[in-house]
Amino acid sequence: MPEHAHPGDSLPPETEALFGLGSDEWTSRLQRAHQSRPLGPFGPYGLLAEIGRGSQGEVYRAIQPGTGRTVAIKRIAGLGLAPDPALLDRFTREVEALTRLSHPNVVTVHALDVVSGHTILVMELVEGRSIDQWADQQWAQAPSPLQSVLSVFGRVCSGVAHAHQRGVIHRDIKPSNILVTAADQPKVLDFGIARLLGEHAAFSAH
Repeated sequence: MPEHAHPGDSLPPETEALFGLGSDEWTSRLQRAHQSRPLGPFGPYGLLAEIGRGSQGEVYRAIQPGTGRTVAIKRIAGLGLAPDPALLDRFTREVEALTRLSHPNVVTVHALDVVSGHTILVMELVEGRSIDQWADQQWAQAPSPLQSVLSVFGRVCSGVAHAHQRGVIHRDIKPSNILVTAADQPKVLDFGIARLLGEHAAFSAH
């Protein structure tokens, strides 16, 4: 048994067979889905640097074609490579709800795109620190730390309320999903993505 394995970690053989989890094709698709993209041209986009990585995919700083602006591109690992057209259509309609959010404390989602078989989200690029790191510095250095922290917290709540009023639920609020800029402006990231990916997984299971 592997060093970190525990009883019950393995799926029943019939489950693995049903979903093809032990096949070479599944292993190959999983590796390709989580493999880093080389920097440089990515379809019409220009990848400048990888700036984040997690269970939902990787995030890159990139140049958007046409506008020339610097954006964040998130490659969605949850949809894998070349998703079924019906699933992608449903996901696209749901992402449209995110693009309609307009609030200074919620990251702007510009578009959903498919490049070289990879599903990506094109978003506003936010430069900042996670809210817990920012708050630690406030408590250590700010002249009125309580006022500063409460002010930022209130703006985060305002952004969350804005999305909730429009039917978009985050479901993954955590410090790493809230960045505070150098101007002490908080931005909630990945709004709705956890929910959309969860619904996609449930839908594809049928």
